[in-house]
Formats: sequence, structure tokens, C-alpha cells
Amino acid sequence: MDILQVAKISSGSLFAGSIIALIIFIILLIYHYSVKPILPFLPSNQSSYESLPTYQSQTLYGANPAPPNTALNFTSITDFKFEEFTISFDVFLNGSYKSTSVPRVLLYFSDAPVVIPSNNFKEYKVDSVDIPSMLDGTQTDILTVFNKTNFIVYMDPVKNDLKVGIVTNNGSTSTLELLPTINNVPINEPFQITIIKADKFIEVYKNKLLITTYKIKHSPFIMNTNSKLYSPISFIGDTIKIGNIQYFNNVITSSQVRSLTPPIKDKKFFTSS
Repeated sequence: MDILQVAKISSGSLFAGSIIALIIFIILLIYHYSVKPILPFLPSNQSSYESLPTYQSQTLYGANPAPPNTALNFTSITDFKFEEFTISFDVFLNGSYKSTSVPRVLLYFSDAPVVIPSNNFKEYKVDSVDIPSMLDGTQTDILTVFNKTNFIVYMDPVKNDLKVGIVTNNGSTSTLELLPTINNVPINEPFQITIIKADKFIEVYKNKLLITTYKIKHSPFIMNTNSKLYSPISFIGDTIKIGNIQYFNNVITSSQVRSLTPPIKDKKFFTSS
């Protein structure tokens, strides 16, 4: 074997070794930034990972979808919080069309279930309420009917668009601050929404991936401590179901959204019950 052949073999081995080392480094890099910092020579976007305040968590309706307009009793949570919390839940639209002008509300706080007997949501409008120009009639009705919550999740009355709103007070005026709409959510395919509600901001994740970070503009609505979280309003029937509902009584990190929230349920979870 001449020197040229030895050089070629050595060069090939070095190249293969470099590729393997690069792959290992990339894996470690992904773990460092998405799970837990392990590389001391690199900065971390989770510098407060170890100092994150403790939380309590409980999952409800992990075996069957939640019945409509039912209080979600997280009985193992000793310190239920309304201002800073995380809620994760799976959603399923079966594709059935239901003609309605009523926003298809999926989650809200209240001290009693909200009953909407009519398809004409406008009849609930209170004309004396001072509504900012940013709100249309439907959102006016939401502020009037769902008037005991500081956040609300609902589907558009007609389109398959999901909306998350924060209720705040701008002086003496109630305001529904809407986050960017999640357009064209899947039909006949479960998906997961995770909402992190902090005092000054709110984050929304779809299928464990961050899609919106929103800075709250005004003072958050102060909740009644007797309030409970409620499942979708009865008016929409079984056209939309939620389940696999997990509550944390604190904010959590992006990596914890991926590691702590439950896997998304399959279609049979929603259609076999």
C-alpha cells in the first residue's frame, strides 16, 4: 500500500468521523435548547428552568370527552389560580354543519353554566354598555353574556376559525382583547391547544408548537374566587368536543409544554363515545 492510498483512507475516515461528531453535536444542541441545558459553554433560553415556581397539575376527561357546559372540577388542585395558569385540551370538530350566529364557546370561567337557548345571540346585547370601536356585535354579546370570565376560547359561528380572547378593563370599559385568529383548524382530526395565561402576556400553542405570544394591553378582569372552568356550551351539541383537559396552576415553559402536556388523543377517543 503506497502513501497515496494511506492518505485517501485516512482522509475518508476523518470525514466520516467529522460527520458522526456533527450529528452528535446537533442532537446535544437540540436537547440543550428544547429539554434542559446541558452544554455550559452555550447560552440557554431556559436560564430560569431550575428556579421555575412550583405548580400543581391535574388532567380531566382523559378517558372520554367532556360533557357540554360542565364545571371542570380540578379537585386535586389546592391552590386554583385564575390570573396565572396553563390549560391544555384536545379539540375535535366532526364536520357537521350547524347554522348559528352564536360563537361556539369552548372554555370560559363562570360561577354557573351559561345557558343560550336561542340562535340569535344579538338578543343578549346590552345597549347601555360602552363598547370600544374595535369590537363588533358578536364580541359585544360575549362581553355581556360571558361577563364573569377573564379569558374565553371559542370557534367562529360560521368559519372553522378558533379565537382566544382576554377580558380586560380599560378604565370603566370592559374590553375583549382578541389574539390573532387560528384559521382553518382541522376537521375530523383532533388537535391540541395549550394556553399559558400570565399577568402581562398570554401564549397559545397548537399541537405543542408556539403560534402566538400576545402582550395584554389593559388591566386583566378580576375573577370571582367561586368561579369554575366550564366545557363547551350546550348549544353546539356534539359538533365540537373537547377532552384530555390538563390544568396547571402556574405558567410553564415552552419545553414543558412539549414534555408535560399529554399526547393528543386519536379520532376514536371522540367518535366512539
